[in-house]
Amino acid sequence: MRTAYGSKLLPPLFVIALIAIFYWPLLSGIYSIFDVGPDITVMAVPDLNLRANALRSGIVPVWDPYEMGGQSPLGEMTPALLDPFSYPLLLMPLKNGHVRLGYIQIYYVLLHCLAGLAAYLLIMDLNVRSHLAAVVAGVFYAIGSVPGNAIWFQVVTEAIYAPLVLIFLFRSLRGMRPIGNAAVAGLVLGFSWFSGTHHIPVIMSLSCATLFLVIALLGDLRLGLSRLAVFSGTMLLVSAPQVIPALQWGQMSMRWVLLDQPIPGAAKVPFLAHLIENIHPSSLLSILVPTQGSWQQMLFAGVVAIVFAVLALVTTLGRARLARLCLAFVIAGTLMTLSQYNMLYGVAYILVPMFDKLREAVFWIFLSHLALTCLIGLGLDAFIARDQILLERRIAKVLAIAGGALLTFSYLVESLGKQGFQDAGDRFAISGIAALLLACLFYLVNRSLLKPALAAALALGLLMIEHGNVAGRLNYPRGHGYNSQFEKPLLASDSLAQFLRTRTDLERIDVDQKDLPMNFGDFHMIEEMSSHGGSMLASVFETKFWAPRARQLYGVNYYLARKPSQSNQVELFTAPTGIKVFRNPDARPRVWSVHKIVSVPDYARANDLLSSPSFEMATTSFVTGEPPQVGDCGSGDQIELLHRSWFSVAIRARMQCAGMVVLNDNWYPGWRASVDGKSAPIYSAYMTIRGIVVGPGDHVVEMQYRPRALFLGCLLFAIGLGATIWLYRRTEGQGPDLLA
Repeated sequence: MRTAYGSKLLPPLFVIALIAIFYWPLLSGIYSIFDVGPDITVMAVPDLNLRANALRSGIVPVWDPYEMGGQSPLGEMTPALLDPFSYPLLLMPLKNGHVRLGYIQIYYVLLHCLAGLAAYLLIMDLNVRSHLAAVVAGVFYAIGSVPGNAIWFQVVTEAIYAPLVLIFLFRSLRGMRPIGNAAVAGLVLGFSWFSGTHHIPVIMSLSCATLFLVIALLGDLRLGLSRLAVFSGTMLLVSAPQVIPALQWGQMSMRWVLLDQPIPGAAKVPFLAHLIENIHPSSLLSILVPTQGSWQQMLFAGVVAIVFAVLALVTTLGRARLARLCLAFVIAGTLMTLSQYNMLYGVAYILVPMFDKLREAVFWIFLSHLALTCLIGLGLDAFIARDQILLERRIAKVLAIAGGALLTFSYLVESLGKQGFQDAGDRFAISGIAALLLACLFYLVNRSLLKPALAAALALGLLMIEHGNVAGRLNYPRGHGYNSQFEKPLLASDSLAQFLRTRTDLERIDVDQKDLPMNFGDFHMIEEMSSHGGSMLASVFETKFWAPRARQLYGVNYYLARKPSQSNQVELFTAPTGIKVFRNPDARPRVWSVHKIVSVPDYARANDLLSSPSFEMATTSFVTGEPPQVGDCGSGDQIELLHRSWFSVAIRARMQCAGMVVLNDNWYPGWRASVDGKSAPIYSAYMTIRGIVVGPGDHVVEMQYRPRALFLGCLLFAIGLGATIWLYRRTEGQGPDLLA
């Protein structure tokens, strides 16, 4: 019994151990992921801190009051509120109220370990004879391509689900519970939408749906369409708690896509945006040769991976549809990365729903590497079983010739003496060395001087060396001159937050993002009217939130920077880093009342009014459409904020006559209001914040956040989960094996 359990547990443990060894620079703390690029430090770390602190209060922050006047993290997707893998990290002990950066690096590595385990399970489910083949394929999947080179936790998390989707999809195509396994594949893919971004879910959704459709057209149409309908239906139902709020956010937001101006979130991403972060045909050599540049690194597969994939194709291509399917995925993913150089990419952009949302065409290489993972497992299995001895001899000769040629070329390039040429020569030399060493392994096995299993293990080590020149270290070690561009300001910002918390009048802050390149508000749970992100509410953007009068409207009464931004700002505090805290004397309070409301046709007129020195925002508001009726009785109202938390607000309003009570938090669907317990509409006052009309007398105005989009999504999730369980448990006959 112990031996049986050991034989099952040891290979997955080896996958984890090998991936941990590969990422030793991060686990040891010598290298850091926090200065590779801004996104991880200025957005992801603050998001994690906000969620960790909210969780300790028993809150899942489906509304974030600390960013840009209040936003919907669930709609934005990237905070990944529904991601189950993030919660163990959030529950770890905090340091000074923050998630420890060391824990975040460990978490990043553990996500890769889970991705590797998922790929290991996929290869074992393909009925390979060798656990070692599955181990090698699992390690390759975790350290290569998108999972190995993406610094975003969300993308690595998505990569965990993709092999699991293929497990059940392939089972369905092999005739094992064709409908039940199609449902489970859709369910797993639905869960992947909770990870925080849409890259891999979109690729997998389109690819799997296309595969089911093609098989339906070429075979049993009824069964094929049933598979497609069940797969798509369960995916849509299960993903609903994330997708429906994201669709709602898209209708009300602006999205940055690297063009001159942001676009409406619900609009089709312009084709021009797809041509910015793409791959040139000349870059495809990066599949074999290590290169620099984040996008080109995602292409890299390496000599070892390509050789065993070729071995799998030659061994099984003529007698297994699985190999042909994997080859089709490899070709399709590679061609899709070329975007503007591939006419069919443009056709898909026009015809295929959701295709435009994946503007980073390079992410399509993920499909190639996922299929390549399967081929590597099959190829190593054939190598260990000695299925193609003659072919292996030919491969050894080709590798020896190619390795020698690459080394010679690298020497000639390096002899030119220029630094850039030397770097290129080094990269070609690594591939040449890998080819020569792999040729030696093939030769020794053919001469019976080395056991195939040991040669496969050594090939795994060679594969890790190849990828260690592309992923793993992620640029520079701590202490290097480049380091601290983002990490140091993050760690040095606590003194500013401590000072701000002593201010009894603190409403909102603004920061100079050159001096504090981070989402300060989320990191320290202090409301901020500036932040980094991929999208924001259109109302905030159209109100020109960066303008002084808009800052005044939102109650921004403190500014953090090295220098003031306005002449009337008063310096109060200087942190050891040289960052100062300035007070804005003219900011609006959190709540007030107005007795004059005018109608404006659009944001252009609204901005004209707001920017006019003669416009009194303390007494006058504006809305679109017919303004509500209010009385004109001067300024004798008494407005008091009784309570304000994540999801609720209470205001006491003693009104001289009917007027609008204004709260300078963003208007957004899901907020419900009542006056003395009776439901009341919430107006978009000043075209962006909340206003409630209240009659004369003493009243209590309450607002609560009850997002119907989330509640509907949860209901659909329950239906999808229940339907999947029923479909999988019901009696179902064996279907034809379409992968044999």
